[in-house]
Amino acid sequence: MAGSYADNRPANFGRQINEGVDFNTSYRFDTLEVFNKDLGAIDVNFVGNLRTKNEQHKLPGQPVFDCTGYYGYGGKENCGSAPSAAWRHTLRVVWAVPWSGLAVNGLWRYGGAVKYSGLSSNPVLSTPPTATDAIISRQSAYLPAASLFDLGATIKIGKVSSLRLTINNVLDKDPYLMVNNHGGWYNTQPQMYDVFGRKITIGFSTAL
Repeated sequence: MAGSYADNRPANFGRQINEGVDFNTSYRFDTLEVFNKDLGAIDVNFVGNLRTKNEQHKLPGQPVFDCTGYYGYGGKENCGSAPSAAWRHTLRVVWAVPWSGLAVNGLWRYGGAVKYSGLSSNPVLSTPPTATDAIISRQSAYLPAASLFDLGATIKIGKVSSLRLTINNVLDKDPYLMVNNHGGWYNTQPQMYDVFGRKITIGFSTAL
């Protein structure tokens, strides 16, 4: 009928509530004051996130569930592909060497362990046992905490040029593998793990 319409406004009113505590602290000290020798300045920066709630409510009338510590597509509802670790942090240390124009930095990236949401005790998320349970347990049930380390260095060349070297995932740690349909990706979680292992880049910049 011309001019008629269906009032469907509440149909897509989902919500997601995240709660937690963020930590951010920085400290700088001169090596002369600490070691009685001028080796330059060292900067330390720590950023952490303690997640206490990742509550999701997809549609009106459907149950509310918490995805903290879980990931993946389970039963009636799911926690999405990105791991919802309860704790994540980065720790960066930068050492500015005074006599050579060299700055060296290191970064520690940490993501806490997560479980496959289909194995949750919450009936909304849990998936009934199937013939693939052995595969789930071996590859997808539990993803341990992951620590990745990066190194970098920048050195000045003359007054207007600099050379940079970065090595991401120094230890060449492989990403955790999982059954593809449980994480929404083919075999891993690129939001949390380095897919290609160690990565080395070199850059040069100058002013003309």
